[in-house]
Amino acid sequence: APKHFDFFTHTFGLKQTNQKICKECGLKTNREENLMSIDCQIRNKTDIHDSLATFCEIETMEGDDQVECDRCKKKCDTVLRTAISALPNVLILSLKRFDL
Repeated sequence: APKHFDFFTHTFGLKQTNQKICKECGLKTNREENLMSIDCQIRNKTDIHDSLATFCEIETMEGDDQVECDRCKKKCDTVLRTAISALPNVLILSLKRFDL
């Protein structure tokens, strides 16, 4: 990549970690993504803190929504969560007001 992209990555780049946790064996699987902004759903939210809390909400996959565990080798109840693992110097929030 060209050298000037380093400035943008250093200034605006953040890391988002998506984590899967098997409720049977406890295996944690992390997938990290490099992003330049956070998409915040602000419709029906009282403030930006509420929107960011929704962005990082924990989701439990159970029943028909179970996820395949790499260790158990079967579908198991799984916890999915998203976290920001590295913050940029300048954070860009994309405020989503509409459902598309």
